[in-house]
Amino acid sequence: MRRALAAGLAFAILAGCGSGDDIDDVRAKVDYDESKPVKVEQLSQGPVFTEIEFQSPRGNDVTASIAMPQDRSGKVPAVLWAHGFGSNRNEFATEVSELADRGVASIIYDSNMTRFGRGGVDLQDPVYAAEVFELQLRQDIVDARVALDILERRGEVDMSRIGFVGVDYGTMIGGVLGAADDRIDAMVLAAGHPEPSRSIAENLLPPESIDGFAERLAPYDPIRTLGENSAPILLQNARRDRLIEPEDYERLIDAADGAEVKWYDSDHVLGYEAQQDRARWLTEQLGVASQS
Repeated sequence: MRRALAAGLAFAILAGCGSGDDIDDVRAKVDYDESKPVKVEQLSQGPVFTEIEFQSPRGNDVTASIAMPQDRSGKVPAVLWAHGFGSNRNEFATEVSELADRGVASIIYDSNMTRFGRGGVDLQDPVYAAEVFELQLRQDIVDARVALDILERRGEVDMSRIGFVGVDYGTMIGGVLGAADDRIDAMVLAAGHPEPSRSIAENLLPPESIDGFAERLAPYDPIRTLGENSAPILLQNARRDRLIEPEDYERLIDAADGAEVKWYDSDHVLGYEAQQDRARWLTEQLGVASQS
């Protein structure tokens, strides 16, 4: 059963953050009818990975992969992964395979930005860019929730031990997901901007579109949503990031008050050390014996 958070949760007022009404509005926009069955088709199955396709409640089909530990007794914890902007689920293939060796299942899926080859978002259109981007972001969050539903239907998954990893754009998905759905028990956010609404606009939109785009997407920003997350959070930040300034990372740290923070001497792509750190952190948070 989907466990949506109550709309009347108390909210923390952070510097520059939106109102509680904003959060409630975002929760409503990423809700869906859980009573409608989701069609899931198995495409292939290997020793670790099962390739599936499921029907999004918001339209079109979602390609995903489930990785299950081969050696398991009883139910296992699982992690939902959300990839970076313009990337795809294969970004995590090696990581989830190694995590399966540690006894943790995973589900990875392709976001709208990948499924449409980014052609579904005309970021040069000053009138519709924000509206179309918001619709696809909302669908990505709904699809993430459906991915949790799919895990819940598998008897070998322990739904009381669910993690999340979001990288880059995936941190935006994670912030909203944690505020709208209480099934996440541990969250890793890597190379995340506190206000991706403005960062995306400044990097990809014509100047006349920036302010309108950022204003419309602002309620989905991690700086506004992380205060509504109750799960433990690990933030992974890059010291030599050319896309995110150190002061912006610090703003994200302030928004995720109490989060564990790790810095890496790397660019925006954090690399192997960060991958190993989050694997260790997740196994500890999800109650799996840590492996060095």
